[in-house]
Formats: sequence, structure tokens, C-alpha cells
Amino acid sequence: MTFYWQMQITTGKYHTLAISNSSVYSCGSSLCGALGQGSETTQLPALAQIDFPPLARVAHVSASYNHAAFVMQSGEVFTCGDNSYFCCGHRDTNRAIFRPRLVESLTGIPCKQVSTGLNFTVFLTRQGHVYTCGNNSHGQLGLGDTQDRPIAKMVEVLANIGPVVQVAAGSNYILSVTEDGSVYSFGSGSNFCLGHGSQHDELFPRCIQKFRRKGIHVVRVSAGDEHATALDSNGIVYTWGKGYCGALGHGDEIEKTRPEILSSLKNHVAVQVLLLRSVYYLICLCRVWCLSE
Repeated sequence: MTFYWQMQITTGKYHTLAISNSSVYSCGSSLCGALGQGSETTQLPALAQIDFPPLARVAHVSASYNHAAFVMQSGEVFTCGDNSYFCCGHRDTNRAIFRPRLVESLTGIPCKQVSTGLNFTVFLTRQGHVYTCGNNSHGQLGLGDTQDRPIAKMVEVLANIGPVVQVAAGSNYILSVTEDGSVYSFGSGSNFCLGHGSQHDELFPRCIQKFRRKGIHVVRVSAGDEHATALDSNGIVYTWGKGYCGALGHGDEIEKTRPEILSSLKNHVAVQVLLLRSVYYLICLCRVWCLSE
């Protein structure tokens, strides 16, 4: 008998969110509502289910430092947590939101993915458009300036380039993968996380030329606080950014200013990559073949 279930786990600074069979559970600590359990609950030692409207089915979730976002199977998006920079997308208050609340600025714009950074959020729609809101001190919203946005706004530059298939928010920057396998980065250039060889902030999405020049088709990216990683269509992993504690996997602690192949995995085919916040390591899932008669 075959059993099937859907599960996703994501972690914030002091809390964890997990999807199981389209329901969401939280545990950990948050004084500003990131647990989604109401103002009376600031600490949970064990996973507890988060209440959503009847019939709501959760498809995707993202946890950041102090806020969280949830994409429903319907395409609607809910957020909760610290809204002091309007990162939850609710312009009528800058106070904490203790239970998941519908992002009304995205009404009629169904989403398929969301990623939360430090006081900002990026939304990916089913049409492949990118919307952002919240803190924009380094241009991480991709709108050409450093003005905060209280509600979700479309990143027009990416809309003109082509459909986006995946987004990843770091602490103060965003990586986005387009349908043709290109990677665009914008926001804080600190620690070379944007992959352009410099530490300059980028106010608009900029293509990482290292991938484009070599004809590398990227299928997935992950953004950490101080380093980043990408996975291409051949299962090859690339890392760049701060190499502290060997976080990039190249056998040293030297920073990489542009994406570099992770040679230690050259005999493996990776299928997933993941960077966690505030920690210095990389998780790669590789394909394993079993041969039998």
C-alpha cells in the first residue's frame, strides 16, 4: 500500500513552522505573533496547529526572523508576526499581527510561493510575477529605490524579463530564478551574496553573469544571511558569499565573490539545496540509485 502526504518544514530565528496534510503547525518562541497562535501565546514547547478560515488548505509557508507567510491552495496569502516595517503587507497597522491575516493587496492575484526576509516579504504569483513589500533599506524590494512599501508591489523589471519560477529571500536581498534558468539578484551586496563580484547594493534585479556566460540553467536557489547557493539542471551545486566556518563547502573559509562549483559533490547529482538563517552550513540532498535484478 502506498501512502502519500505533503510536508514542509521551515524555521525562523526562534520558531518552526510545519505543513502536514495542508494544515500548519508552529512551535518555539515569538513575542510578536510569528507563531500565529494569538497574543496570549508567546512560547510553544511542542507543535500546535494554527487556525485558518474553514476549508482553507495551506500549500506553502515561509518563516523569517519575526514574521511568517502562508500560501493557500486557492492562491490566497496570509501573514502574521511583526509588521513594524509593513512586511506582512497590511498598511492599516504597524503593530504585531498575532493570527494569520489575509493580504488584501494580493486579492485576485493567486500566488504559488512566498519567501520572508528580515522585515520584508517576496511573493511569487502563478503567472510568474514577483511582488514585494516591507523594509527596503538596501533596495531589496527591487523597485529602484530604498523606500519602504506598506503593501505588495510588482517588480516590473522581472515582469518585463519573463516568468519567474522561484524566489528566495536572504536577510536583506532576494534571488529569483526565471523560466530560462537565469538568476537575478537585488538588494544588499554585503558578503558578495548577490554574486556579481562586488558588495554594491542593487536597487533593480541584475542577472548573475557567471551563470549566463557559461550557459548554466539554474533550477533552484537558496539564500542565507551571508551566503547563497544554486542548483542547476544537471544536479550541480554552486555556492558564493561568506565562507566563515567553511559554510560554502570548498574546503576553506575564503569568501567567494561569484558562484563557484561545489567540487566535493562532483560525483553526485543533487536534487535540493537549502541554507538556514543565522547558521553557517549548507544542506544538499543527492539522488541515490539502487540497482537490483
